[in-house]
Formats: sequence, structure tokens, C-alpha cells
Amino acid sequence: MRVSRQYRVLMLGWEYPPRLAGGLGKACQGLSQGLAQQGAQVFFVLPTFPERVSGRRLEVVGAKEVLSEAGWEFEPTGEFKNIHMPDAPEVGGISGISGISGDPGVSGVSTIRSDAQLFPYGTPPEGPMSENLKRVLARMTQDGPPSGEGIPAPETVSTPSVTPSFKPKQVAQPAQPEAETKEPTPPTPPISSQEIYGKNLWSEVEKFCVTVRHLADAHEVDVVHAHDWMTFPAAFEFQRVTGAPVFLHVHATEYDRSGENLNQEVYRIEREGFRRATHIFAVSRYTAGIIERLYGINRKKISVVYNAPDDSTKEFISAPPELERKPQVVFLGRLTFQKGPDHFLNAAALVSKVNPSARFIICGTGDMMDKLRQQAYHLGIENQVHFAGFVDPSGVDEILLHSQVLVMPSVSEPFGLVALEAIRCGIPVILSKQSGVREVLHRALQVDFWDNERLADQILAALRLPNLSRQLVEEGMVQIQQLSWDKSAQDIIEIYHRHLGSTYAQAIGGAHGH
Repeated sequence: MRVSRQYRVLMLGWEYPPRLAGGLGKACQGLSQGLAQQGAQVFFVLPTFPERVSGRRLEVVGAKEVLSEAGWEFEPTGEFKNIHMPDAPEVGGISGISGISGDPGVSGVSTIRSDAQLFPYGTPPEGPMSENLKRVLARMTQDGPPSGEGIPAPETVSTPSVTPSFKPKQVAQPAQPEAETKEPTPPTPPISSQEIYGKNLWSEVEKFCVTVRHLADAHEVDVVHAHDWMTFPAAFEFQRVTGAPVFLHVHATEYDRSGENLNQEVYRIEREGFRRATHIFAVSRYTAGIIERLYGINRKKISVVYNAPDDSTKEFISAPPELERKPQVVFLGRLTFQKGPDHFLNAAALVSKVNPSARFIICGTGDMMDKLRQQAYHLGIENQVHFAGFVDPSGVDEILLHSQVLVMPSVSEPFGLVALEAIRCGIPVILSKQSGVREVLHRALQVDFWDNERLADQILAALRLPNLSRQLVEEGMVQIQQLSWDKSAQDIIEIYHRHLGSTYAQAIGGAHGH
């Protein structure tokens, strides 16, 4: 059943084109645009530097400017002066939604940028979590519904009597102790600007939490939709002020990033966030299974919403007739444990013994770079391996068009949008069986990430058998056509509606002008 609602969605994330570190930014853009196409009003809050950035479909304005209009003071370095995280909103005077600009390519999508720098797949958090974040996490642990339950639907507003002003909407509060809803807790002690604006990842998460917490007084929303763990504390602090239900979108878990060497504090943020969330969206059945098994969450609380290609990815790129594809094998992704680049090199060494003309390109950066260079040297293939570093999207297409196969040997891959890009460029993909994208590209070549010999055999087959490669690409394009962000967005809106029912925005008949 198709559900159309003008939900006002506050979306929290840290990537959005043209600022990219992986597939997450593209997924956030596609989902935001899809929701807008379905009638939702989306406000996307990004933790990035405050300078203005414009892209093909994006214009981003710093939250710093928004808070400055509200009377906040800044140090000469651009840092907040005398920041603290109170337990009741203190930021006032933000008129409407000034300082927030729209995505020029999509009606209904706006973006705003916070001054935090969040790099979730870089260096893991160092040192202990800050005291303020510990307090936020303690509230996440104590408040909210038990695991598997959602926040009650807000009461329907039967007679609109006021003109919306984007002030906090009165919605049903999450189930919690009576005293918690009536008596504010004492203000949190001041945080020094040095602590908030340090490069430690915990301080960046805290800074984002502070910014979003103080923006709560300026936005009337129906839904908070947060992407991955670094935004979870901010989402639940916003909920504590406004009562807005929180939906979590999981693109990767701590298990995916770290395997059995979990960062226990990150794991705890994820676990408590999953427990408190109204509902959870996972990018694959593979990821949904991890959330259920390793975090103890009822499977009924999780919905699978697949990523999708953008419109351009759905169109096959025909290589120029004069273009000769080389016996070139590509790895494209972050050079981290999760992506399995070391397994790629192990298989490359086996392939080289059979096909000495084969070349291997590793595109990406990460904490394993030096280790991988040493590995290539010890395997005796340093002359056949090229480390390309970070490659922008146009450069990725160029490399794929000159190559014969893409390999994704991920140890744990929630989805893997790059596989869709490879097929669009006319080359087959070899997928780890520990990946989510294989659920939508089920005819692709697949192998366990640790099976180096079988991976080498499949690479050799792709290099030797052009008819096989052509068939795999054609079947892959058919499967890609079945994916769309509009469908994924509609699935999400139906989940919103299941938990929220009629909203304030619906009741006033769109009187707020969106």
C-alpha cells in the first residue's frame, strides 16, 4: 500500500556529496532525495567544517552561522566560546530556518553543516569517552522504551489553530519515569572549547551532539533519522528536548569495522541506540542479522532497506570502440581491516604466477596502506601492484572502463555500492559472501573472503573468459534496474507511518508551506 505523508525529517549524518569518504554519502543523498520525492521535508545536518560548499545538488551552510545569529560567541579561531550542554534548551531567537539552504536539485531537501569533523572509518576513538558523552549515554541507557518496542504514536491534531513556526512540536514523549518528564536535571558543567574542538574522535562526537542539541529549539520535526553510531548521541539528545521519535539507519556496525576487537564504548552506544530507537533500518539482511545476533535486538524491530544506484548508475557506460581493456584487476575501498585488501593481495600473488601480465590497482586510503605496501613487496608482486590512493568519482569510472574485473574481498560488508558502479562500467564483480550487496546481485561471482585460492581462480576466469564476463554484466544490469531510491524511500515512509500515524504536518494540511 502506498503511503504519502508530509513528514518533517531531521536527518543526521556526516557525508553528503561532494564530500565523500565512501558509499555512505551517496546513500544519504539518494535516500534524502527519495524521501523528498515522496513528499517529505528533509533537513540534513552534517558535521563538517563551516566553510560554504556547493555541489551539483547540494549547498551546505554551517551551523556555526545559525547559532551565531542566535547570539553565540566564537573565539578568533572559530571555536565556540563558553559552550556547555544544559539539560534544557537555552538557544532562542533562531528565526524560522534561517541559515539553512536547500539542495538546488531537489525540492524539499535542505542541508546544514556543523563544525565537527567525523571520520567514522579512520582512526578509532582514542582515550576514554568524555564525561559529557558518558552522561548522554547514561540517559540513553536509562530512558526510553525497552528493546523491541517503539515510541507511542503522537496524538492527532484535529484542529490547526496556529501557523507553524518551526518551533518544537508537542509529540508523545518516550516511555520513561514520571519524574524524568517533569523535573529537569541539573545543568551539565561547562565544557572547555579545547576539549570540544580537539581532534579526538570523542570530542568530535560530543561537539556534534552539542550543536544538534541546541538546534532542537529551532526545528519542528516529526522524525529524527540518524545514520550510524556517531550521530546516535545527538539524535537522542534532540529527542529528549522535543520528544521526536528516533529511527536509526545502520550502514555499518562496530563488528563490521573491527571484527572481534570491538571498541566497547562504541559498541555500547550502538547497542543502547538500537534498544531505544523507535525502529531500525538496515542496508541488508546480512546487517540485520548482525544487529539481531550480536546486539540482542528483536528482528521485528528491524527493516531491510536496500541502497540503490543513482540515475546515472542505472545507465550502462559503453566503452569507446578503440578502448582496449587491460588484464587489470581493481580493488576500490578504504584500506582497512573491514574491506579485506590484504586478501586481495594474497589472491593477486597467486594470479600472477599463472598470468604474469595481470596488473592490480588498489584505489583508496586507510590505516593499512604501509602494511599493504610491505605485503606486496614480501609477496614479490610490488611491480604488478599500483597503489592509486584516493580517486575521485570521475577517476573511478576511468579506471573501471580500462579494467576487466572488480574484486570486493570484504571481511564484513553491509552493502557495497561500488559493485553497482563496476557493472555500469561493463566489468563483472567478485563479491565476498560476507557482504550485503550479494543479496541484490545474486548472480555475481562470490567467494568467502578468506578463500584466497578460490578468489584467484575466479579472477583468472574473469580475465580469460570474456563471454562469461559479458553475461555477468548483463545479468547484473537487469538486477540493478530493480533497485530505486524512490522505492526505498517509500518503504521508509510506510515504517514512519506505522509508528507515527497521523502527524502534525498532515493535520494542518501542509499549511507550513512545504
